[in-house]
Amino acid sequence: MTRPLIDAMTRQIKQIHRNTLVVTGDLTDEQLALQPGIKAPPIGWHLWHVGRWSDRLQASLASRSSAPDLHPGERWVVEDLAASWGLTSADLGWLQSGIGMEIETAVIVAQLGSNVLGAYARQSFAAVEAAVGSLEDSDLLQKRPQFYPQLLVTEDGAYQSGRHEQSSMLDDIHYHLVHT
Repeated sequence: MTRPLIDAMTRQIKQIHRNTLVVTGDLTDEQLALQPGIKAPPIGWHLWHVGRWSDRLQASLASRSSAPDLHPGERWVVEDLAASWGLTSADLGWLQSGIGMEIETAVIVAQLGSNVLGAYARQSFAAVEAAVGSLEDSDLLQKRPQFYPQLLVTEDGAYQSGRHEQSSMLDDIHYHLVHT
C-alpha cells in the first residue's frame, strides 16, 4: 500500500529533526544557555520546546495506533521529567510546553545542558517518527479531537478551531526550527 501523505510527512519531520540536531549538536552547555536578547529564550530552551511538542505529538498519534512498540503517553508526563529536572509544572507554561513561560524559567531549562536536553529531544524525535510511521494516509483524513483544549491566540493570529492536531503541531515545530 502506498502512503504518499504519510511518507511526505515523515520525510519533513525527519528533516526538521536532523536540522535541529545538527544546529544544536555541537553547542556547549554555555552556548545552549546564551540568551540572544534580554527577553529571548536561549537556544537550549528551543531545543527542549521542539522536543516537548514532539513528545506531545507522538503521544497523541500513538494513542490512535495499533502498533505495539509505540511509547505510551507523553514521556514528559509518564516519567515526571519536570520534577526529576527540578522544575515545577506550574512554571512551564501552557500544557507544560513553554508557551507563556517566564524567561527566567526558560533560562533554567536551557541550563540543564546538552546531555539532558539533547537526550530528551532525540528520544522525543524518535518516538514521533515511529508514531507517524505507524499511520496510514486515511488516518490524516479523519477528524480528530481538538489538540488544544482552548483556542490559542498568538501574535501571528490564532490556531483555527477544528484543525487537525497534527498540522498544528507540525506548524509549531517548524516555526521554532526556523526561528531558532
